[in-house]
Order: sequence, then C-alpha cells, then structure tokens
Amino acid sequence: MAPAKKTAEPVDPNKLVRRSAGTYRSGDERFEVRQSGLGWYLVDSTQADELGQELVLGPFPTLAAVRDAIPAARRTTVRSLPRPRKPSSKARAKADAPPEPKPKPEPEPKPVHRLLAVLLAAATDTFPPSDLEVEVLAPPTGSKADAVVAFSGHSMVVAGIDEARVRRRLPADDPAAPMSADFLVWLGKQLGSEPGTIDAVLVALPGWVSPKALTLEPVPDRQANAHDRVKRSRHYRADVAAYTDADERGIVILGRGLAGRLEVSIEVRPELRGRGIGSDLARAALKLVPEGEPLFAQVTPGNVASLRAFLAAGYRPIGSEVLFLRRRR
Repeated sequence: MAPAKKTAEPVDPNKLVRRSAGTYRSGDERFEVRQSGLGWYLVDSTQADELGQELVLGPFPTLAAVRDAIPAARRTTVRSLPRPRKPSSKARAKADAPPEPKPKPEPEPKPVHRLLAVLLAAATDTFPPSDLEVEVLAPPTGSKADAVVAFSGHSMVVAGIDEARVRRRLPADDPAAPMSADFLVWLGKQLGSEPGTIDAVLVALPGWVSPKALTLEPVPDRQANAHDRVKRSRHYRADVAAYTDADERGIVILGRGLAGRLEVSIEVRPELRGRGIGSDLARAALKLVPEGEPLFAQVTPGNVASLRAFLAAGYRPIGSEVLFLRRRR
C-alpha cells in the first residue's frame, strides 16, 4: 500500500521570512520589513500614501514589534497602488518625438517717426493743431534729407541741429518764419547743404483710384537706370522703381522718401504733354500702392501743368516743404 501524501501546511501570512540582512517578507508577500539606523519599518506593497508612494509604517523598536503590528496594518486602508499600465503606441510616439519648437515671439513694431505719423494722419484730413507752433525734431535714422514742413498754422523743422539754436533764430511773432528765405538759407549753412525748392505736398489713397485707370508695367532696369528722372529720384529716395504704360507715353517713379513715406514723381514725353496723360499716369500710380497706404507727391507751385495733373487725378494738398539733401555732407 502506497504511503499517504503529506498535506502541505497553510502558509502563515503574518510570518516573517528573512530574505537578506535587515530585510524580511511576510508569508503572503504583502509586507516587507526593512531595518535602518532609526529602527524597523513595515512596507505595505498594496497601498500608497497621500503622495502616491508606497505606504511605510514605523519606525518600530524591534522586529517583534513589527510582527505584532502586521495584523493591524492589514486592517488599515489608505488606497490601492495603481497597476502600472503600458503606454499606448501613440503616447510612446509622442514621448519619443522631438519637442516642438517654441513659437517665436512677434517682433515689436518699429516706432513711427513723429513726422511720418503727422503726414499719414494728414492724408485722412487729420492735421496738427493750428497753434502757430514750431516743432523741432531729429531726422529719422537713415534719412537722405533734412526738411522743413509746414501745415496750416503749424510747422516742423526736421533736421540734425540743436533745437535751442533753431528757436533763437526764429522770431516768436512770425509763424511763417520757418519757410522764409532768410531762415532756410541759414539752416542750409548749419547743415552744410542748400535748401531745395518750396514744394506743395499732395497725397492720395489707393481707394480713390478709378477701376478704369491705366495699367502700368515695370520699366526694364537697364532702361530705368539710364533715365535722368530715375537717377535724380535715387538721390532723395530708397527702393526706387520705375513704371510706364503700354504705349510708353511717360514714366512713373515710386520710392521711399522723407520719413519713409511712399512718394511718386511723373514725367510725360515732351511731345505728348498737354493731353491729360500726366493725370492718367498719376491716377494709375495708385494701383501700385498697397491698400490703405497713402501716396505722396511734391510739386513746385510754379509747375502749373504738373500741379493741375495731380489735382485732376484726385490728389489733395496737405502742406508745403523744403528738403536739404545730404549729398554734400
């Protein structure tokens, strides 16, 4: 008769089994006992503390005290440790992907020179106060010319000169003095330049142009570079570009002039003058301008033909000015 098999004795869950020096495990593997310099600690592997870490009880003075504390620890419920989950393929791909570049901060808008702000406002009939005052301003950075600009009852001296010297030169009882020949000649000497002509300043906006206006095409560089009007324009303006109509009846020149404003000048072929072509070209020039940006023109009042052409095209006078070209400094 075969011997009867021995029945395995049930494991005491509270019995501590030594694993290594200073380390024990409970019979059911739930608790681990660790020894440190402060005493003995009981670690519950199935629960977590308020920070989500493993639950540690103690310290206890002796190993026996730890053993006696196990039954009570079984009845203590804090919260169960979450089971670790494998990250999804989408999460792993996101973790492995290089960090997205931070968006570049928007560049701060460049400050607008006071003169340009006044000119842009005047384009919409908002003028400086008619207070008989004279503003003295430093010219914009990179400017090709100094200037004296006059509006109704308000003037601006925009030049590289000490304000006190300008005010000592201007009589307080003469609001027209900034445009007087005496002051302009004096200012030219201080700047090492000569005053240009006194020009009327006119302005128009793209929205004023008729849809039937001529269409202009760029003039080839070689041809434009040989044109005297283009050469002269480059003394006063940056980003100069030349255009003409399909029949090449004249030339339209655009560029960035005083204080960065967009300026236009026009020249009609001599044999075709007096036929309204100048007005057609001045109106067509507005089709080349970005929406909302005004286009400025400077015309000597004695040049009646040019003045009438711009007025007929819808340009409005807003003031007068004298430029002091810096080519001699």
